[in-house]
Amino acid sequence: GTLLNYLVRKDPQEEAHKQQMVNVRLFMDQKNIPQELHQRVDLYLDFQFQKNRQNAVSSLVDLPKSLRIKVANANYREIVDKCVTAGRAFAGCKDQFLNAMLVKLHVSHIMSGDHVVKRDDLPRELYFVLSGSVQVVDENDRVQKIVRSDVP
Repeated sequence: GTLLNYLVRKDPQEEAHKQQMVNVRLFMDQKNIPQELHQRVDLYLDFQFQKNRQNAVSSLVDLPKSLRIKVANANYREIVDKCVTAGRAFAGCKDQFLNAMLVKLHVSHIMSGDHVVKRDDLPRELYFVLSGSVQVVDENDRVQKIVRSDVP
């Protein structure tokens, strides 16, 4: 009875997402939207759905500072520690500074092909690549460097 109910119960958010995808596909078919754009919209909607599922972190704002620091360390310390070794950006920084930075970090999901920073922009954020890779391109869109999440 009850166990079977839990095993077959569907996630309401996922079901709503699936229904949205069906509705969007029907609309695009009716309006003869090109298949390439069709696929791009599908990718975007799936991307947004997964991103929103992972961004439940905003509820942590109400935690006491000491707990926020511990949660931030559990989430991000590994990636920041790669930048603390000698010769790296945060070498020699005190834990107090690193903790203050860690509690300010948040995940930004960037779709493939999107620009994070453009040449001559003055960036106001610091980015860590948690998964995937980022290409650094020159003014002719030639890849100059690839920054990967699995390489310190």
